[in-house]
Amino acid sequence: TITPAERVAIYLRDQGQCGICHKLVEPRRSHIDHVIPLSRGVTHCPDNWQTAHDTCNSLKADNLLSELPRYSDGCVMLVPVIVRAYTNARQAGCEPPRAMLNSRINQPHSQH
Repeated sequence: TITPAERVAIYLRDQGQCGICHKLVEPRRSHIDHVIPLSRGVTHCPDNWQTAHDTCNSLKADNLLSELPRYSDGCVMLVPVIVRAYTNARQAGCEPPRAMLNSRINQPHSQH
């Protein structure tokens, strides 16, 4: 469990910037992401935490940032990840959350 004090400390350390898309995160909308997912066998510690948007964190899932597709300039390409997550949810018979389709990060790359 991450304490409220730890959340604030990580947010301040990261200067409010999402470690996934590198855009600013509103404090009330910030999540703590594990840089290396716990499913990869690492420990739950502050050195492995980063600030993230809730949507970015959900889309990153248990992947390493290096495993996500990127544009030629190095920015993470989250649109294909959104499409894949949406498709997987539909195939599983689930109705994907509307927020997944209306996400602020689901924008053309030119708006980065």
